[in-house]
Parts: sequence; structure tokens; C-alpha cells
Amino acid sequence: MAIVDAYVASLDEPRRTKVAAAIAIIRSAGAGAHEGVEWKMPVFRKGDLYVAIANQKNYVSVYCCNDESAAAALKAAGPKGVKGGKCCVNYPDGVDIPAAALATMVKKVLL
Repeated sequence: MAIVDAYVASLDEPRRTKVAAAIAIIRSAGAGAHEGVEWKMPVFRKGDLYVAIANQKNYVSVYCCNDESAAAALKAAGPKGVKGGKCCVNYPDGVDIPAAALATMVKKVLL
């Protein structure tokens, strides 16, 4: 937990607030997940399953452990302008990560 909190503390605003809010949701929805920093981003694991969040240059990415349907549902819950890859969703600056959809995705992926 301390290493993830240090990662968040190192971010500039408004990213710090955005990432901290997402991590609070991930911690709550994925209770019992092991926390750490891998690939230079916070990762929450249960066995081989994981959810991760990364601070990118112009957006925050949420990764869904190779679960394309979970990423698609998270992307669909966001506003227009939200993009991503097969298993990640990118939230540009000024676009909030939808809390309920993030919690649902975490439960689907980690439980």
C-alpha cells in the first residue's frame, strides 16, 4: 500500500486527485488484492488477475487484465472521447473515470 500511495503522492494535480479517487474505488471493490507497482504503475492483483492504473502524458489509463469485455463495458460507460485498446481505457484530462463502472469492472476482473 505504501508504494502505491507514494506513486500517487508523486503526481501533480489534477492527476493526483483523479488517480487517488480511482485507486480508492479499486481498493474497495477489489478488497484483498495485493498492491504493488509494476511496469511503473500501480497494479492490484489476485493471483494472475490484475487491474492497473497509469498516469500517461495526456490521460490516465485503466488496464483490465486481458479482459476485453470488461474494458469494453468500462469504455461504454464513459463519455464520448474516451478511447483505449483491447484491454485498457484512456481517460483524457478533464474526463472523470465513472466510479460505478470502475467498481463493476474491478469486481468482474478480480473476483
